[in-house]
This record gives sequence, structure tokens and C-alpha cells, in this order.
Amino acid sequence: MQTLLSYTGMSVQEIQSQISRLNREEQLQVEAFLKAQRLAQSPEHKTKITEAHRRMDAGHYVTMDELKALLAKPRLAKG
Repeated sequence: MQTLLSYTGMSVQEIQSQISRLNREEQLQVEAFLKAQRLAQSPEHKTKITEAHRRMDAGHYVTMDELKALLAKPRLAKG
């Protein structure tokens, strides 16, 4: 199976070297991208999204007040 690395011709070490040369903002963007990729590939996340779509299809939505209340709740930071 070919991977992105085989298409780009770059090794993991080369990619890491390039990332280390990025400024802080660019590194944060790479970090966010990688976190989003891991989340998108997570079976648990896919299950949660599927269930959320089912609830929406069944007519369950949150009001603006409910959304504000949810966003106001403190959350524990996840790695």
C-alpha cells in the first residue's frame, strides 16, 4: 500500500525537520490539522457523529440558549 510519504518522497524525519523550521503559528496549524485527522479517523468519533445526525434527522436541535449554556460550561483539556 502506498502512503503519502511514498508519493511525496519525504521521510517522517524530513517532515519533522520541515515542521521544526515553521514559526509558532504555523506549527500550531500543523498540530490542529493532525488532531483533526486523528479525530476524524476515530471509530468513537464516527459513532458520535452518526448518532448526532440521527437525532437531527429526528428533529432534535438545540436552541441558541441551549448552545450558549453548553459553550459556557468549563471543559477539561484533552491532549
